[in-house]
Amino acid sequence: IRIINWDNTISILPAYSLVSTPFKNWRLMEESGRRRIQRSLLIDARSLAPLSEEQIKHLNNNPLYRPVLENLASTFPKDEKPLNLTVFRLCVDAFLRTIPEIDTSRTLIVRELESKSYGIPLEIYLFTTTSKWIPYENFSSTLIDRLMARLPEFGLTLYQRP
Repeated sequence: IRIINWDNTISILPAYSLVSTPFKNWRLMEESGRRRIQRSLLIDARSLAPLSEEQIKHLNNNPLYRPVLENLASTFPKDEKPLNLTVFRLCVDAFLRTIPEIDTSRTLIVRELESKSYGIPLEIYLFTTTSKWIPYENFSSTLIDRLMARLPEFGLTLYQRP
C-alpha cells in the first residue's frame, strides 16, 4: 500500500501493517486548520513562595493580571497571601485567552502536573488556529519563550539540573 505522508513523502507498507501497527491520521488536524500545543514548564519547587506586598502591587499594575489578583483576594483570608505559582498559572490562562492565534473555543488549560524530582511541571494545553508546520513551530516556541521570560516577575525560576 502506498501512503502519501503529511510532508508529501511516500511510504510503502505491507497491507497487514495497517491492522497490526498503530498509526496517526493527521487528516482531521489538517482539515480543521487547528493544531494542539501541549508543553510544560518545569518550575523549581524552591522558588514557590507567597507573593510579597511589593510583588502584588507590581502585578496589579498590569490590567491583565489585576482581575486575577482581585478574584484571588476574595477567596483568601486577608492575612494570607496567594502563592506565586498559583497567580502565575491563573495569569498565564488569562494571557492565553487574549491571543488571536489561540482557538479559545477548544480546550485551553494551564495546570500543574504531579511534582517530580526534577521540578513542578506546569502544563500548557491549547489549540492554535494554524496547522501549518513552520508557523505552528514558530508560534509554540515564541509562546513558551514569552512565558519563561515572565517567570521572574512572579518570583519563579525554571528547574535546572545541577
